[in-house]
Amino acid sequence: MQDRVGLADVRATQVARTYEEVVHGAEVTDTSAGDVRASGLIHDLLRERGCAEPSRVSVDLISVRGPDDIRLIEVKGRGGAGPRTVPERELDTLRAGGGMAWLYAVDNVTQPQPTRLVLVQDPGSLPWIETSPAARSTNRPSRLGRGARSCNTPGKRHRNHRAAILTGVPTSSWTTPRDSRAWETPSGEPARSTPHRRPRGSSQASTP
Repeated sequence: MQDRVGLADVRATQVARTYEEVVHGAEVTDTSAGDVRASGLIHDLLRERGCAEPSRVSVDLISVRGPDDIRLIEVKGRGGAGPRTVPERELDTLRAGGGMAWLYAVDNVTQPQPTRLVLVQDPGSLPWIETSPAARSTNRPSRLGRGARSCNTPGKRHRNHRAAILTGVPTSSWTTPRDSRAWETPSGEPARSTPHRRPRGSSQASTP
């Protein structure tokens, strides 16, 4: 049986990819495998835009919305909500990508609450807290060591953050179609939804 962390990642990537394809008509390439081909595509994009190139790169998706709107997207899902942790190579890539890099934080992918997608542009510029230092072996190439891990909490009030509208984006069977929505207030913070209650003496629920 798939563990909850792995399940959250799979569902989060599904939400992020569908959002890009359905809402924005983007051409999306899955680079989460981290193989030579995926790394080559990421390096090519960074090089074309004059960005610094880390020795190791990693993002989950490349989304091409248009010639002037190409996104390197790192997807982080959680069953509920909370901080997101990224390994060193992912953070290095997000920092190198600048405004082309995005963090898509997907909440409630294993819960009955509405799925929430928070888009964070240029996440590498945010204050990340190192939660686990790098563990390098003196007798091994550094690429074989364990990189540092850092965390940040998407959704805080910040110019880089905004909540996406998921209307029309299916979120599979872990939520109902009515839950497949997110709301956004003028401030960019998601609004709270109000549950529908039956009026007293009525056998039918109020009209949504």
